[in-house]
Amino acid sequence: ALQGADKAWEALRSGKGLPAPKEPFVRELDGPSPAAGGPDLEFDVVVCGGTLGVFIAAALAKKGLGQGPDGGALRVAVVERAPELRGRAQEWNLSMKELEELVAVGVLEDEDLAGLARSLPTNGEGNGEGEMIARDPDPAKLIAAHFKCVRAGYNSAERARLGKEGYEGGGYGVPINSDTKELGGGATGGRGKQELLVDGVLNLGVRPDVAIQKARKVLEGAGDGNRVLVDTGVEGLDVYRDGVLLRTSQGHMTARLVIDCMGHASPAVRQVRAGQRPDGVCVVVGTCASGFGPGSPQATHLRPQALANNLGDLIYTNEDMTNKYNVGPNAGGAQQYFWEAFPCGASEDLRTTYLFTYLDASPGRPSLTQCFEDYWPMLKTYQGIEADPSKASGFEAKRALFAFFPTFRESPLPSTFDRVLHAGDASGIQSPLSFGGFGALARHLDRISGAVVEALEAEALDKKALSGINPYMPNLAATWMFQRSMTARPEDAQTGERTPNADFVNRLLRTNFDIMNDLGREVMMPFLQDVVQFRGLGLTLLQATARDPLFIPQILLHVGLPSVAEWVGHFGMMGLYTLLHETVGRHVLAATSGAPSSDPPSSSGLWEDWAAGLSPRERFEWRRRAEAWEFGAGLDYKL
Repeated sequence: ALQGADKAWEALRSGKGLPAPKEPFVRELDGPSPAAGGPDLEFDVVVCGGTLGVFIAAALAKKGLGQGPDGGALRVAVVERAPELRGRAQEWNLSMKELEELVAVGVLEDEDLAGLARSLPTNGEGNGEGEMIARDPDPAKLIAAHFKCVRAGYNSAERARLGKEGYEGGGYGVPINSDTKELGGGATGGRGKQELLVDGVLNLGVRPDVAIQKARKVLEGAGDGNRVLVDTGVEGLDVYRDGVLLRTSQGHMTARLVIDCMGHASPAVRQVRAGQRPDGVCVVVGTCASGFGPGSPQATHLRPQALANNLGDLIYTNEDMTNKYNVGPNAGGAQQYFWEAFPCGASEDLRTTYLFTYLDASPGRPSLTQCFEDYWPMLKTYQGIEADPSKASGFEAKRALFAFFPTFRESPLPSTFDRVLHAGDASGIQSPLSFGGFGALARHLDRISGAVVEALEAEALDKKALSGINPYMPNLAATWMFQRSMTARPEDAQTGERTPNADFVNRLLRTNFDIMNDLGREVMMPFLQDVVQFRGLGLTLLQATARDPLFIPQILLHVGLPSVAEWVGHFGMMGLYTLLHETVGRHVLAATSGAPSSDPPSSSGLWEDWAAGLSPRERFEWRRRAEAWEFGAGLDYKL
């Protein structure tokens, strides 16, 4: 599997861009669609790709009760090429807010979040009543682990103080949300340390197989016609005037609408983006391994968090940028490595650890295998554990984790074909700073499922209408400069591209996280969950300029004036979208939803009179505009 992934990553670095399918995956044909293999293979919606697609399908099935063509339930199907519909073996780390989104749309029930999910105080200090972590080894339970908080820290070097009992707090500074803010060289400059603990972010370990089976149960229970078809590969889509014929390994089926949830490697996406080079790539390697916790044979050498194994690392560095792959004629550029790690719920000695980096697709970038070769010695420095069994016992890798996630500036991906909608990672709705888009899917699930039901009601299934479900979102576009600032491209005399100082990324993150922490949770929390808002971003930038003015020219030089100019445009649009939502959008959504309005009767009446005169298609289009303003400004996020 690693060799296959490396081969695909090597092909992407060749400069040829995304490979197109050998034959067009989506074909647009004239005339009415032919019949499927039988009435039980005719659906309103077919979702291709079941791991995340089943959540969309379940939400659609719940919202589509009574919305079918005959007044019955929508008929929804999930098509999955794997022999079983199940997630990966290790836990998904999610936030309570994301799980509550699934409850709100009916995919999960509130009782699924009772007990362990709500059993700990989440004050981020580790000193309230209760333990730092609670685990539930029952494989039938949704929540496997709940720990109090995660750590973010940006350190130019890992310093250890070895004492009689091993590492006596070495390598772990005082969090900046405590009384001490300056740590060995200053919180925002030099080779100092900065760390903070944050509660409520990715501090729940969720069993994917349980979550998926719960969503499947909701889907199949919402209507007799809903189905999950496993061991069924989609070989192509034929789009006709009145529907889509799906050519699968098990025969033909039809749908009024197809939702592509097959990830960034979806053949439909590769057909649309054929030849495009990604604007950024997140490369990830790691392990789910035993050998951590207080019972470890290597306990005297483990770092404090690895020894306790009761907190997570959201994003953490313990060295500056490396030039290991920035030498020779095929230099790939410097790169900054980051860590992410979480305790597992199955056992106190299990820990999932990721090493990731942001790159472009230059030919000299390291392979996944090379990143793994970096991972092992760096893991020892980071967590104090020796992975080589010939040197020390205890560490046992249960699973190796590796992937690369190409991302594109032109995201989310609008619909290129009638009756075909991209969703999840296939649409690029996730932040370019994240790897994997379940959190983004959960955030947008209510919006997307509601929009799909409305599209079916209004027969707004052409590509122009469907593109309104994946609209331009300036806050998502603005995150590109953040990814660009953490990516060092190869030096180029013609373009003037130069390698930044080794501490560039750490200094940038130390400054901004220190500021966001001072500004409070209303600024910090949305950003940590990939939601950028105009006010919070503006305040952070103003203070960054005031606190470290000499660093600003370095940032501009590194990012490049064209990228800065593009970003300024997106930032301005965030401000405009904020204004449009507050003055128009929220009224449009209230008036077209039928829900009670919080506006004065005179004002709400005017909006309701306006909404009453809209055709079904106009109502659909106005709601998509209003949602774009709300989500594109990050105003859907509430603390």
